[in-house]
Amino acid sequence: MADIDAFVQAEADALVRELSEWCAIPSISSDPERAGDVRRSAEHPGRADGGGRARHRVLAAEGGQPAVYGEWLGAGAEAPTVTVYGHHDVQPADPLEEWTTPPFEPTVRDGYLRARGASDDKGQIHFQVSAIRHLLAADGRLPVNVKFFVEGGGVGVAHDRRVPGRARRPAGLRPHLCLRHRDGRRGRAVAGHGHARARLLQVDLRTARPTCTRARSGAVPNALAELVRLLAEAQGRGRAHRHPGLVRRRGRADRRGAGQLRRPCRSTPTS
Repeated sequence: MADIDAFVQAEADALVRELSEWCAIPSISSDPERAGDVRRSAEHPGRADGGGRARHRVLAAEGGQPAVYGEWLGAGAEAPTVTVYGHHDVQPADPLEEWTTPPFEPTVRDGYLRARGASDDKGQIHFQVSAIRHLLAADGRLPVNVKFFVEGGGVGVAHDRRVPGRARRPAGLRPHLCLRHRDGRRGRAVAGHGHARARLLQVDLRTARPTCTRARSGAVPNALAELVRLLAEAQGRGRAHRHPGLVRRRGRADRRGAGQLRRPCRSTPTS
């Protein structure tokens, strides 16, 4: 099998240069003026893998941000499938005055690449793609099938109904194992189960005018008190959700999977 450590040492400068080019793209998904940059960011993994054997395509999301889907299925239908999951967009870099160097001008300082997205999430995706590229170039194949699904609106955001049906679930996307870089701690492998999807909910609550007199205040609902009550009623005893459809109940397969995760396993230090 190819020596990954030797590959990293030999290609360190090229790997950092490729990542720097990606981090220089201000792919701020929450800024409509950066839509073109988010699209360029989605196209970058395919360009960086130029000449590679894995197939890449950008999935358009109607009203949302583009995601990236890549795959190598040369191990065959009987082999396990590993999916690497992450996102290529970044959060706004404000306040800019807090940055020692500009956030979208990648700089190596104290042995680290300093840039927006270098550690969340472009760096992890870039090195995983690079590792697969090297293993395929050196060995010609992998023992497992590999798929990449990299979202453009944060984890769990673009992968919803705004994405066309066929793109929402690429054929055979369901893996035997799904990897996310933030699921583990340094030197330890951690198996995750039942990750929640990101959701943003804004509640505008308006009650009495500020000029309401004390004589009438007892009969007029207080906005803060009503908001606290609404939040408190979302869950019952034992943290059970009271609103149908808010959380999917665990099925037999979920319970069986949770039981398997409790089994002890050997972890390999990452550094």
